[in-house]
Amino acid sequence: MKKAVCYTYNYVVIDEVIRELWGEMTVAEIAEALNEYPNRIKYRVRILKELGVIKNKYNMERASLMRQRKEAATWLKEIDAELAKVS
Repeated sequence: MKKAVCYTYNYVVIDEVIRELWGEMTVAEIAEALNEYPNRIKYRVRILKELGVIKNKYNMERASLMRQRKEAATWLKEIDAELAKVS
């Protein structure tokens, strides 16, 4: 067995936990469970996203469509109120 080179860190355990629990736990919860610094977990999350191992938790396209839907519903209520005044 070789001695580890200075300034190296083994991320295998962190990567496996992130890959398995990414959808269920927050970065803070993963850091606490592994007794690691949250910044170290954030770094590995960024790297795993870049490699395509995990995906973003939030779908930005869906969020945009939901916002448009809410705006349209508000706009429709305003139109219905104006129609009630006219009738």
